[in-house]
Amino acid sequence: MRGDFSMDKAPISAKKTALPGAAPAATPVSGPSELEPLHEVRHQVQLIRGALESGKRQVGFFLGAGCPSGIYDKEGKASLKYIPDVAALTTAVGAELDGNPEFKKCWGKLMDACKTDRLPTPNVENILTQLRTICALKGTKEVDGMTVDLLQKLDEKICGSPTFVMGKKIWSA
Repeated sequence: MRGDFSMDKAPISAKKTALPGAAPAATPVSGPSELEPLHEVRHQVQLIRGALESGKRQVGFFLGAGCPSGIYDKEGKASLKYIPDVAALTTAVGAELDGNPEFKKCWGKLMDACKTDRLPTPNVENILTQLRTICALKGTKEVDGMTVDLLQKLDEKICGSPTFVMGKKIWSA
């Protein structure tokens, strides 16, 4: 059991005979079989399977940085960027808002509000944080010509954009 460091279950063997007054000799654990696993793989798979099978739970997968560059063309030569990085996603979301002048105006105001000397080019995450902070703190008040209702609609539009941007079809085998 983890945390139980009795002499019988110690990860380092201290049972070797030592000279009187000397520290007991320590030998490293011979292999992973003597240690308990950190995660039970079958249990983790069952949890994922249960979440996927249930219609009542929403499941999201977060893909780390560099994941998009792991998808290659059929020849295996060029990396295809099916999932844009945050900068490209910010550009794509901004371009998608071009069709709605009211949203585009709010986007520009939020972008300007996020700019600092340490953050000269805000991204979509910074803009959403700013937008949600304004909504949470201002209640029903208007801020810089933007109503909370309009900002909430913009939030929904921005959050729907990645689906459009990332919904590209991957080549079939």
